Amino acid sequence: MLDPDSVADLARQLHDAARTRVPIRQPSLTHPEMTIEDAYAVQRALVELEKGGGRAVRGRKIGLTSKVMQRAVSISEPDYGVLFDDMFFDDGAVVPAGRF
Repeated sequence: MLDPDSVADLARQLHDAARTRVPIRQPSLTHPEMTIEDAYAVQRALVELEKGGGRAVRGRKIGLTSKVMQRAVSISEPDYGVLFDDMFFDDGAVVPAGRF
């Protein structure tokens, strides 16, 4: 299990990587002891950072629903996350490429 400081540090790294568009090393490679529970703790901390920056949670999502994708990332069940308000676009809207 990760300690609270490591959880906060990983959340900050992910937050900064998204903001600067500079990738970081996969957290589970940096912390091989990381559990699914740790990953969700990092996600919760990251969501709080994003909300502190003005983003709002608008929905939820489920990922890795196929067994093929689960095997590809060595997990045995789907995962879940949040959708923020700025992830939604009206039909016909131009999606700014700079976000990616």
